[in-house]
Amino acid sequence: MTPLLQRRMDRRLMLAGSGSVFASSLLRSVTGFAQSAPPKRLVIWSTPCGVIEEDFRPTGGERNFVLPRILAPLERVNPRLREKLLMFGPGRAQTALHGVRTERGISVKCNADRPVPSTIGHGCETLLTGIAPTIAGEARSAAGPSIDQWLVQRLNPSTRFRSLQFSVGVSAAGRNAHEWALTWGGAGAPLPVMNDPREAFTRVFSNLMIDDSARRRIARRQSVLDAVHRNFTAVRGTLGAEQRRRLEAHLTALREVEQRVQNTTGAGAMCRPPTLPASIGQVTWDRFDGIPQQVGLQVDLMVAALQCGLTQIASFQYGTAAANLAAPWLGIDEFIHTVSHGEVIQAGQTDRYRSVADPVAAREKFSRYNAWLTEQLARFVDALERTPEGSGTMLDNTLVLVVNELSDGNFHTHQNMPWYLIGNVGEHFSTGRYVTFADKSHNDLLVSVARAFGQDVMSFGAPSACTGPLPGLTR
Repeated sequence: MTPLLQRRMDRRLMLAGSGSVFASSLLRSVTGFAQSAPPKRLVIWSTPCGVIEEDFRPTGGERNFVLPRILAPLERVNPRLREKLLMFGPGRAQTALHGVRTERGISVKCNADRPVPSTIGHGCETLLTGIAPTIAGEARSAAGPSIDQWLVQRLNPSTRFRSLQFSVGVSAAGRNAHEWALTWGGAGAPLPVMNDPREAFTRVFSNLMIDDSARRRIARRQSVLDAVHRNFTAVRGTLGAEQRRRLEAHLTALREVEQRVQNTTGAGAMCRPPTLPASIGQVTWDRFDGIPQQVGLQVDLMVAALQCGLTQIASFQYGTAAANLAAPWLGIDEFIHTVSHGEVIQAGQTDRYRSVADPVAAREKFSRYNAWLTEQLARFVDALERTPEGSGTMLDNTLVLVVNELSDGNFHTHQNMPWYLIGNVGEHFSTGRYVTFADKSHNDLLVSVARAFGQDVMSFGAPSACTGPLPGLTR
């Protein structure tokens, strides 16, 4: 290579390198948040009436576990979701005595602190608060904030909404709070839910302005990076080995800058509120065909709210503790609450408030229903998993706490609760595992959730029910 050509190549490399430096500098100065960590998010996903144990609990070991019927939709919708799971189970061999499990796994222990009216066995006021409820006659009320609202109070997020509560089939009309409330702002203060997609859309998105100028700025930044990349490509074939190595180093740096531009501008680029259809099926006391459509719309709205950065804390609640909802699209005409009990009815009794005639058929229907609910959950977390953010996806920076107010719906038990986590919330949890515990309070799991969001606490709710965070969950 002649001295003149050498000088020209060195100048091109210098300019190419300067372009990369310029692009990096531009990214830092214009976006302002390219180097900042993505926000951490908490989502509570709740379904009612317990599960059929053998259709819910994984089999196999800690890493080679097999998802059973109820959980299989998670892996079917997206096989990568398996590696984002943290499942919990009992620490001893499973045995049964008249349908009541003797092993405990993760248990809700706070309900034992005070007398519980015999007609009220769901205990929703305790699930996310970790403290025994206040009781006046047959009415119960939470005695403190739920974990999501406790975090809202401590994190004080600057998002447009401190939290959002989506639901389907939940109504407080004419009912005591214990039958429907999941999240609580404090003692005796259940949070209202958005039970209709139109209501949710109006509240969350009606005043949302998509900043087109921000999108134009993103496009300009991308065009600068494209120009720098073309400069690099133009000289690659004329260089010697050492100069090519230096050029490849520049190209690698450029690709990292480009990836950061694409990923860290996701909120502006991905913020696409769903379009509501002209007609939305209704859900009433005797009409349930609209449930699948409403669930799908509420899931889409919750995903969009998170993608748009409108909130970092949300919940989705399907049905009430009594769950007087049927599922005709699944061939289930009885109320889910009825099916969960699975008792034999007397001849001639056919109304939805009574159990189906065949207990075996009832158990099959109940698991069919729970598998459908898991499929809706899978749709939600799959949408987060497919949304780029930072060096990974939105699901990598989100924790989904999946809860149910009972373990065995027939006996209203609170031992070996069917709770689990999805997402490692910024690599806090070690996921892709099925871990077992002989007897741990669900308060300890709530402590683990609090610590995942930077809260240095050893108890949550009732201190008497806490021993600290669950062991062995973190990296």
